[in-house]
Amino acid sequence: MKTKYLIILVISSFCVIVLLLFNLVMNTAFGNLCENSIVSEVSSDKYTATVFTRGCGATTSEYPYINIRKKSEDIDDSESLSKKQVFLSITSEQAQIRWIDNSVLTVGCQGCLRDEIDEANSNVEKVFKDLQIKLN
Repeated sequence: MKTKYLIILVISSFCVIVLLLFNLVMNTAFGNLCENSIVSEVSSDKYTATVFTRGCGATTSEYPYINIRKKSEDIDDSESLSKKQVFLSITSEQAQIRWIDNSVLTVGCQGCLRDEIDEANSNVEKVFKDLQIKLN
């Protein structure tokens, strides 16, 4: 009986190791299959807002998201993109941005939901205390 359980444990462990190695090889060979593309960028005196589209292949549609950073900062990697992502729309394929003044960014987004803008303002408040996003 112990031998049977030992065989099951060894086979299960082997399968887990094979799956982990497969995942490592696929990530190394193909990297992140999602692609971020800059659509537009506008700056105020203090901040830069960038509209990106993110596409993850043929089975998903592209969607826009907005990143805000201090004007002096560069876009350096996907980690900083996600940390300063303040707006994401799953209902629209486009977003236009414009600064009204140094603290108000308007988002033009056909088909965007009010909840998406409310969430964007919540995200902005966590990172930038003096900014507000309005739906145009």
